[in-house]
Amino acid sequence: MVLCSGAFDGLHGGHVAYLEAAKALCDGDELLVCAIAPDEYIWATKGRMPHWTQADRLRTVGALGCVDAAIAQRHPSVSQLIHDYRPRLFIKGPDWVGRLPEIVHRACADVGTSIGYVDTPGVH
Repeated sequence: MVLCSGAFDGLHGGHVAYLEAAKALCDGDELLVCAIAPDEYIWATKGRMPHWTQADRLRTVGALGCVDAAIAQRHPSVSQLIHDYRPRLFIKGPDWVGRLPEIVHRACADVGTSIGYVDTPGVH
């Protein structure tokens, strides 16, 4: 399984490019699972409530053909999901290089998950 995560509050072309690039890293019939951040995470990191609820963001991301499953992230950090699901890869976009929290690095190390970053050239 390949796991990615994000808020996806206002889905745009950069999000789609990120998810398509993550799906391209899946081997054979491996699934791309996308964790959708809770509303509280958006409040804490962006200083505002999300434009769309987590349920709406789950439905929107889950409807994309490149995403096999969209799941609700219940904790502020994706680290618990990494422990629970033990993905082969955890993928983030280029804006996360050097910014991934230590708790996520530790979770990946604990379960043997590799961390990768996909590039989305031309998308801002």
